[in-house]
Amino acid sequence: MFRQGECQRLVLESFRDAPQPLSAAHLAEALAERKGLEATPALIEQLRKRALGAVRRLTGKGVIAAAGTAAGETTWHVA
Repeated sequence: MFRQGECQRLVLESFRDAPQPLSAAHLAEALAERKGLEATPALIEQLRKRALGAVRRLTGKGVIAAAGTAAGETTWHVA
């Protein structure tokens, strides 16, 4: 679905364009939109998992940081 590094790049672009911190659900929807994919529930769940993987890698590098919670989900922002 993604080429090497593409998911992480799209996640970073989503953070750059967002006016507020993003949750995994918001990132999944942004990934579907950026890839031009139909946002079915199964696809959104798959993209949410991929987005969380990218978030974990970027958090480990210190690029993004946890911002808090919203609607029971952790949100992140660019550090």
